[in-house]
Amino acid sequence: MSKKQYLSELLTYLIEKEVVQKDIDSIISDYEVLYQEVLDSGLTEKEVKQKLGSKEEVFELIKDDLKFRSKPSNKFVGSNPTLPTNFNGR
Repeated sequence: MSKKQYLSELLTYLIEKEVVQKDIDSIISDYEVLYQEVLDSGLTEKEVKQKLGSKEEVFELIKDDLKFRSKPSNKFVGSNPTLPTNFNGR
């Protein structure tokens, strides 16, 4: 995977996760430098991706330090109705 392709996939993933643009810019800039440094150390592009991690791995590693456009929500949203006390399971 080329550097351009790796960064493009990371960028797209961060946008999908609704990370604020300022954080995205910083991450892409950092990973552009990291990618080149690891590549310059003699690793192949495949080895670089393995060393830096997939887009999902990168996100999991840094997500606690990121800001999001909207707060992540639970998929189970809604009221929590109380069952009547005479409910007999039917």
